[in-house]
Amino acid sequence: LAELQQRLQPQPAATSALYARCLRLGIDYGPLLQVVQAVGAQGREALGRVEAEAALPATERWALVLDGCLQLVGAALPEEAVGTPLVPAALESFVAHAALPPVVWSHVRTSGSPAGGWQADVRIFDGAGHLLAQANGLHLKAPALRPTAEAAAPLVRVHWVPEAPPLAGTAAPAFPARSEEHTSELQSRVDISYAVFCLK
Repeated sequence: LAELQQRLQPQPAATSALYARCLRLGIDYGPLLQVVQAVGAQGREALGRVEAEAALPATERWALVLDGCLQLVGAALPEEAVGTPLVPAALESFVAHAALPPVVWSHVRTSGSPAGGWQADVRIFDGAGHLLAQANGLHLKAPALRPTAEAAAPLVRVHWVPEAPPLAGTAAPAFPARSEEHTSELQSRVDISYAVFCLK
């Protein structure tokens, strides 16, 4: 980690350029998700410090930190990739060695081409340089855009499916007698972070 910091020299002032670049990639991160506090990049490599509020519940904080680590892919992509919307399409492997603390360092290397698509490998360290997690083979691709006539249609709909009442003599289920196949609202920071990675 020390060698990466010395070579890439992450700076807090560079974060605004990162999020402007992500916007050019078709991803608009709101204030809640802007957790990258410093970034440095050279060529197809980037290093950034990611920090979430320590007071957040552990599950929410973990999701925000992981999402911030993946945001740094935007800093490591070459200029020819910028300007075309890109979304995660596949991940070859993800290994977690330890829980993610509120502050981590994310190191990203990218490869690929406009014709063959783009890939990224991400390593996550704590402040002492210990490897906490790594994501290998994150594949990015341009999403298939819907025809203009359908652009106003909702991407998510709510559809309730009736459930049969419990049989006589059996205990009622601990959940409401209905199931929701889709939801139109993101209920928490965790869902928002998850949606950015899996839906956008």
